[in-house]
Amino acid sequence: MVEYPGTFWLLPMLALVLLSYLGIACWVYRDAVRYESERPLAWGIGLLLLGPANLVGLACYLLVRRNLEGTPSPPTRFDRLVRNVVVASLLTFVVVAFGPPDPFTQTHVAAVALPALVGLAVIFTYRGVLRDVH
Repeated sequence: MVEYPGTFWLLPMLALVLLSYLGIACWVYRDAVRYESERPLAWGIGLLLLGPANLVGLACYLLVRRNLEGTPSPPTRFDRLVRNVVVASLLTFVVVAFGPPDPFTQTHVAAVALPALVGLAVIFTYRGVLRDVH
Protein backbone atom coordinates (compact mmCIF):
# COMPACT_ATOMS: atom_id res chain seq x y z
CA MET A 1 0.00 0.00 0.00
CA VAL A 2 1.35 3.38 -0.99
CA GLU A 3 1.13 5.98 1.73
CA TYR A 4 1.26 9.61 0.72
CA PRO A 5 2.72 12.09 3.15
CA GLY A 6 0.16 14.61 4.25
CA THR A 7 -3.00 12.65 3.54
CA PHE A 8 -4.59 14.69 6.30
CA TRP A 9 -4.96 17.42 3.66
CA LEU A 10 -7.83 15.41 2.21
CA LEU A 11 -9.86 16.17 5.34
CA PRO A 12 -10.47 19.81 4.31
CA MET A 13 -11.88 18.61 0.99
CA LEU A 14 -14.19 16.23 2.82
CA ALA A 15 -15.19 19.06 5.16
CA LEU A 16 -15.87 21.29 2.14
CA VAL A 17 -18.13 18.65 0.59
CA LEU A 18 -20.02 18.13 3.85
CA LEU A 19 -20.25 21.88 4.38
CA SER A 20 -21.84 22.38 1.00
CA TYR A 21 -24.31 19.48 1.43
CA LEU A 22 -25.39 20.58 4.89
CA GLY A 23 -25.39 24.24 3.91
CA ILE A 24 -27.61 23.72 0.87
CA ALA A 25 -30.09 21.64 2.88
CA CYS A 26 -30.13 24.20 5.71
CA TRP A 27 -30.52 27.16 3.34
CA VAL A 28 -33.37 25.51 1.41
CA TYR A 29 -35.17 24.63 4.65
CA ARG A 30 -34.87 28.16 6.02
CA ASP A 31 -35.79 29.69 2.67
CA ALA A 32 -38.86 27.44 2.40
CA VAL A 33 -39.90 28.59 5.88
CA ARG A 34 -39.45 32.22 4.81
CA TYR A 35 -41.57 31.67 1.70
CA GLU A 36 -44.20 29.82 3.78
CA SER A 37 -43.90 26.58 1.83
CA GLU A 38 -46.22 23.75 2.83
CA ARG A 39 -43.34 21.32 3.47
CA PRO A 40 -40.11 23.11 4.38
CA LEU A 41 -38.79 20.20 6.45
CA ALA A 42 -39.39 17.79 3.56
CA TRP A 43 -37.36 20.07 1.26
CA GLY A 44 -34.48 20.28 3.72
CA ILE A 45 -34.35 16.57 4.53
CA GLY A 46 -34.87 15.65 0.89
CA LEU A 47 -31.88 17.71 -0.19
CA LEU A 48 -29.80 16.27 2.61
CA LEU A 49 -30.64 12.73 1.50
CA LEU A 50 -29.89 13.46 -2.15
CA GLY A 51 -26.19 13.75 -1.36
CA PRO A 52 -24.19 14.49 -4.50
CA ALA A 53 -27.36 15.11 -6.50
CA ASN A 54 -28.53 17.90 -4.19
CA LEU A 55 -27.69 20.50 -6.83
CA VAL A 56 -30.48 19.01 -8.93
CA GLY A 57 -32.76 19.23 -5.90
CA LEU A 58 -31.69 22.83 -5.35
CA ALA A 59 -32.58 23.69 -8.95
CA CYS A 60 -35.98 22.00 -8.50
CA TYR A 61 -36.61 23.96 -5.30
CA LEU A 62 -35.71 27.25 -6.96
CA LEU A 63 -38.14 26.49 -9.79
CA VAL A 64 -40.92 25.60 -7.33
CA ARG A 65 -40.15 28.66 -5.19
CA ARG A 66 -40.99 30.94 -8.10
CA ASN A 67 -44.59 29.67 -7.93
CA LEU A 68 -45.08 30.03 -4.16
CA GLU A 69 -47.84 32.45 -3.26
CA GLY A 70 -46.77 34.17 -0.03
CA THR A 71 -44.53 37.16 0.40
CA PRO A 72 -41.28 36.15 2.03
CA SER A 73 -40.21 37.49 5.36
CA PRO A 74 -36.89 39.34 5.30
CA PRO A 75 -33.84 37.12 5.71
CA THR A 76 -32.15 37.05 9.08
CA ARG A 77 -28.42 37.38 9.61
CA PHE A 78 -28.15 33.61 9.94
CA ASP A 79 -30.00 33.15 6.63
CA ARG A 80 -27.53 35.48 4.94
CA LEU A 81 -24.58 33.72 6.56
CA VAL A 82 -25.77 30.29 5.40
CA ARG A 83 -26.40 31.59 1.88
CA ASN A 84 -22.93 33.14 1.75
CA VAL A 85 -21.22 29.96 2.91
CA VAL A 86 -23.20 27.85 0.42
CA VAL A 87 -22.41 30.16 -2.49
CA ALA A 88 -18.74 30.35 -1.48
CA SER A 89 -18.39 26.58 -1.10
CA LEU A 90 -20.01 25.95 -4.49
CA LEU A 91 -17.75 28.54 -6.12
CA THR A 92 -14.78 26.91 -4.40
CA PHE A 93 -15.68 23.66 -6.16
CA VAL A 94 -15.61 25.55 -9.47
CA VAL A 95 -12.23 27.11 -8.69
CA VAL A 96 -10.78 23.76 -7.64
CA ALA A 97 -12.20 22.07 -10.74
CA PHE A 98 -10.22 24.44 -12.96
CA GLY A 99 -7.12 24.15 -10.78
CA PRO A 100 -4.34 21.62 -10.90
CA PRO A 101 -5.35 17.94 -11.09
CA ASP A 102 -3.27 16.91 -8.08
CA PRO A 103 -5.66 16.37 -5.10
CA PHE A 104 -3.12 17.62 -2.58
CA THR A 105 -2.64 20.86 -4.49
CA GLN A 106 -6.41 21.18 -4.84
CA THR A 107 -6.76 21.19 -1.05
CA HIS A 108 -4.30 24.07 -0.85
CA VAL A 109 -6.24 25.95 -3.53
CA ALA A 110 -9.52 25.26 -1.70
CA ALA A 111 -8.01 26.41 1.60
CA VAL A 112 -7.24 29.79 0.04
CA ALA A 113 -10.30 30.06 -2.21
CA LEU A 114 -13.00 29.32 0.39
CA PRO A 115 -12.21 32.19 2.79
CA ALA A 116 -11.65 34.58 -0.10
CA LEU A 117 -14.96 33.61 -1.70
CA VAL A 118 -16.82 33.88 1.62
CA GLY A 119 -15.45 37.42 1.86
CA LEU A 120 -16.62 38.20 -1.67
CA ALA A 121 -20.05 36.72 -0.94
CA VAL A 122 -20.38 38.91 2.15
CA ILE A 123 -19.40 41.99 0.16
CA PHE A 124 -21.94 41.05 -2.51
CA THR A 125 -24.67 40.52 0.10
CA TYR A 126 -24.06 43.85 1.79
CA ARG A 127 -23.24 45.86 -1.36
CA GLY A 128 -26.26 48.13 -0.83
CA VAL A 129 -25.18 48.89 2.72
CA LEU A 130 -21.62 49.57 1.61
CA ARG A 131 -22.81 51.78 -1.25
CA ASP A 132 -24.97 53.93 1.08
CA VAL A 133 -22.07 54.58 3.44
CA HIS A 134 -20.15 57.51 2.01
